[in-house]
Amino acid sequence: MKSDPSVVRCECVGGDKIHYTMTAENGGYSFSVSSSLFGEEYSEKVDDVTTKKEIADSFFELLVRNLVTPCSLKEVAEDFVAEIYSLNC
Repeated sequence: MKSDPSVVRCECVGGDKIHYTMTAENGGYSFSVSSSLFGEEYSEKVDDVTTKKEIADSFFELLVRNLVTPCSLKEVAEDFVAEIYSLNC
């Protein structure tokens, strides 16, 4: 049974022009970024980035610290997951 997502963390930066949200749902953490920097509203979401709270917090902080925009969210998430979960050979 699917549960409704609950907001775990949110932060607004850039004069309230960029909004970051981390939600938890069914044991996984998802992230969304919304921006109105250029006069239009843009938003993007990535689901189930991780099931671990510490890793989710780390990713959220990376998004905010680097002012990640909606257009680059998916690429940043892919790179983050590849780095965190890569096998060290």
